[in-house]
Amino acid sequence: MSVKDDVLYILEMNRGDSVSGGAIATALGVSRNAVFKAVNALRAEGHDISSSHGGYVIPKDENSLSLPIIEKYLNDKKYNIQLYKSVSSTNTLLKSAAENGEREWTVIIAEEQTAGRGRLGKSFASPKKTGIYTSVLLRPDVSPDRTMYITVAAAVAVARAIEKNTGKRAEIKWVNDIYVDGKKVCGILTEASFDTVSDRISYAVVGVGINVSLPDGGFEKELENIAGAISDVSTADLRARLIADFLVGFSAFYERGFESAVEEYRSRQLLIGKEIEILRGGERIRSTAVGVDENCRLCVVYPDGREEKLVSGEVSTRLPL
Repeated sequence: MSVKDDVLYILEMNRGDSVSGGAIATALGVSRNAVFKAVNALRAEGHDISSSHGGYVIPKDENSLSLPIIEKYLNDKKYNIQLYKSVSSTNTLLKSAAENGEREWTVIIAEEQTAGRGRLGKSFASPKKTGIYTSVLLRPDVSPDRTMYITVAAAVAVARAIEKNTGKRAEIKWVNDIYVDGKKVCGILTEASFDTVSDRISYAVVGVGINVSLPDGGFEKELENIAGAISDVSTADLRARLIADFLVGFSAFYERGFESAVEEYRSRQLLIGKEIEILRGGERIRSTAVGVDENCRLCVVYPDGREEKLVSGEVSTRLPL
């Protein structure tokens, strides 16, 4: 690591407490001037570092993520974590890296996305410091028809992480949305590349966006009745714990097989028993969701009694009056 990274690590590990420049210099075996330059470089990158009583301090309530605070909860060399202040889309960035041979379990995290994406080409609001915007690169030995189970495992891992850190029940809206208190708090987008010769997945990029707290002024009007957040306040510590718990849980499903998440995925479904609309080719088709089968297909019954099992698609519970 560079002197700058080492200084940030020391300050993060003492978050809320002042550490003198001399103490940092001694610990790192560098000059106080080198520490001073490192602190100024960190400030230029956006880190909130104050001078206090002859030392430096990152305020306890400072909300910027940093690698040291994430690694405090995820000290595992398996993960190649890359942290950015702002990107267009973590999925877009990681897909490009995957095409260039980036290794499995590379994780891109951003403080904000300027062009965050969801399923079916929808945008995903990604304001600064109020959410988690991360993508994970996998190279699993699975066939294309098993890609769905990657999203299933990610959804369950996110739901568990939310419950562990907030105590709130997290439910899953088929296919890939997480709901808390009746509002969407997370979307998942899995994008895969396939090897047509071997009929296996070349790589999969799993993007996760979690609304940790509401942005200043709340969400835009078209989202305010749909989107919610898991906490009243977003802190760097909470976001770091959520990221770590998600990755550890997701990794466990990878090791056991993504299908091992299916039973819990089915038990967390919030659509079952509800009237829904299936959005298909510009048409809205009313039906009732009656279950999710062992292959994670949504089982619906139409008003005329017909039954269907949906493999993919967009469904809504917001029916017109």
